[in-house]
Amino acid sequence: MIAYHVGEDGAHGPIDVIDLKFEDRFVGPILYGKKTTTLRRSRKADVGDRFSIAGQYYIINSIDKCEDLLSILSLWKEEGFQSAGDMLDWMEAHDYSPPLYLHRFERFFTNPHISFAGTSYLACSVPYDLIAGRRLSSGYEGLYRLANCNILECHEWMDPYWDDDEEEPFGAVYYDIFFAGGADQECDPEPIDGGVLGYSESDTLRTLNDWLVGCGQGLIIKQVGVPVDACESASGEDV
Repeated sequence: MIAYHVGEDGAHGPIDVIDLKFEDRFVGPILYGKKTTTLRRSRKADVGDRFSIAGQYYIINSIDKCEDLLSILSLWKEEGFQSAGDMLDWMEAHDYSPPLYLHRFERFFTNPHISFAGTSYLACSVPYDLIAGRRLSSGYEGLYRLANCNILECHEWMDPYWDDDEEEPFGAVYYDIFFAGGADQECDPEPIDGGVLGYSESDTLRTLNDWLVGCGQGLIIKQVGVPVDACESASGEDV
């Protein structure tokens, strides 16, 4: 799902927002993509409603009623807490107890274009489960959000070097990992990690995800950017 609001003439249109308040301690985690849910005693929005935090817009994706305390505490990271114990302390201090309503949200892009690490992307939000079976050989380049909130940028390695005793793969993913945040604004960050993965014609995005997990580098949760060049090439193809 691409979430943005641009008029036919390219101008940004007005955005209706609901008044959804957060404590100051949660503003930073929201802005950096670490807090992606909010538990409330009652339903505070409808799916599709938008709210604003520090000039950035967010959209409500789902709302679920939660009645099991242990299941609620398992969401401590998505809720922006340091631990399940930290979350329980906060709930007790604020007299929060089940049943509670879980509101999931994500960035709402007022401008679909992203300039990230020297490459132009179109913002998107596609859950990993929907693309896990996509063959790497059919296209994978772009930006991905990891479960640890960092950003994964993937490109095809056009001139890979392999040792003479290694079988040359069908292709190779060259990737960089960047610190959390930034993938929804113009920025030129420095990578904190990265690597190369050779792949066969039948390997999928799940193969890449398993590789990242095995290297302790993260777990893909969604794609958040598609290269503009790839979109322009696709739009020019005969169908």
